[in-house]
Amino acid sequence: MKRTEIIYISPNPTLNYYTHISKNLYNQATYLIKQYLKENKLLSYYDLNKLLKESENYKELPIQSAQQILKIVSRNWKAYFKSLKEYKNNPNKFKVKPKPPSFKPKDGIFMLIFTNQQCKIKNNKLRFPKKINLTIPTRLHDYTNLREVRLIPTLDKYKIEIIYEKEPTITELNNNKIVSID
Repeated sequence: MKRTEIIYISPNPTLNYYTHISKNLYNQATYLIKQYLKENKLLSYYDLNKLLKESENYKELPIQSAQQILKIVSRNWKAYFKSLKEYKNNPNKFKVKPKPPSFKPKDGIFMLIFTNQQCKIKNNKLRFPKKINLTIPTRLHDYTNLREVRLIPTLDKYKIEIIYEKEPTITELNNNKIVSID
């Protein structure tokens, strides 16, 4: 089963920079999709990846993190079109017509997602890619089955979600020991 450990940390210039670049890439991908929609073409994640591979924002981020951002943009647009289709079939299910994904604020920031290939846990510390150069203490051990790490900006902090997989423990129940409350 998947579990999550959440850690809050204070902002720092490095995180602010990379989350800003993440926002720039998100807006770049959204802009491209809107431009292609004018020609009645919908870009997939693979199209976005191919078109933006040489952009400064894409190159500035760790590659797998940049790819994760493009996947988010692609999912957002698919969800929009799905809800638009549902709106046309059942408008009474909605209060208003769905709106397309919008751009993030110019001076804003956006989340970063790191895969298990980018982040590692060693000596109870979560280590980010070299570009980010950040190490965070965690209660997880080296042998933890890490899936991904999300760096999510909140109002005044960064929320780090460490998603990992853990096998459920099955405990035998002793039927001779029963408690009830009346």
